[in-house]
Amino acid sequence: MKKAIIFYFSGTGNTERVLNMLTNALDYEGVHSNCYAIDDCIRNGNIPDISDYDSVGIGYPIYAFNVPNIVAAFIKKLPKANGKPVFVFKTAGEPFFLNRASSYYIFSHLRKKGYIFNYERHFLMPYNILFRYNDEVVKQIYLLSQKLARKMASDLSKGITHKSHFNPFIVFVSLIFRIQWVGATINGRLLRTGNSCNLCQKCVKECKTDNIRLEHRKIRFGWNCTMCMKCIMCCPQKAIKAGILEPWAIRGAYDFERILNDASIPNDYIQKCEKGVFQYFKKYVRETEAQLNDNI
Repeated sequence: MKKAIIFYFSGTGNTERVLNMLTNALDYEGVHSNCYAIDDCIRNGNIPDISDYDSVGIGYPIYAFNVPNIVAAFIKKLPKANGKPVFVFKTAGEPFFLNRASSYYIFSHLRKKGYIFNYERHFLMPYNILFRYNDEVVKQIYLLSQKLARKMASDLSKGITHKSHFNPFIVFVSLIFRIQWVGATINGRLLRTGNSCNLCQKCVKECKTDNIRLEHRKIRFGWNCTMCMKCIMCCPQKAIKAGILEPWAIRGAYDFERILNDASIPNDYIQKCEKGVFQYFKKYVRETEAQLNDNI
């Protein structure tokens, strides 16, 4: 592979960070890549021509064991292709096995259009909902993702495949949780701003689905939310209430630059963790590092 086109969706920025890791690594391997945000493609009603590219990449965050509804809508718009290879990278806040079926929607739809689904990687990145990761975990999984991106780029440049195997039971569970698409639409309509809102309109300008508007000096929310949590996480005034997800809302972006540059923060926290949710991340770290040792 010498030339790739990559379509991606990133709400709070984790998937875009992995995209940058991957494109930098691809460039090092001599592979040129052009990247397009899925929300921009949908907003502009234009999908760039894929015919001149050796492969098509899809990047997305996993929402409730599925692709976000905006990514599902985009996949339907992709043109037919005769044997065009596809690679996928996806991000999630947990490494659990149910996430394996999240790309089944992409696989099943693109296969019908003539694409060949031949490579996929799952990148662990910090949560944007439920609870905030501590700095030690953020640093370790970020550095691990950088290494995994280099592994993926090396494999892609050499034509090495890393295919997914979709367990029928996991796919079935994923189909049940696809109700999240409806839930995102409904809960998005329930978002509200509190008294601390100063009408800076940052949420309006940065909404990926144009779901937020200023109307009669009030911030209004529509029915087109994909529940990426960007508006809630990045509001300078922490003024947006997350509807039924309010108890699990995370406010304030992760300071990756500070965390990565702080030498006092260790990068082996997960291996030493003996209690709490992060002890269950050990298998992901162990298996990923074993794969990295193959050729990095």
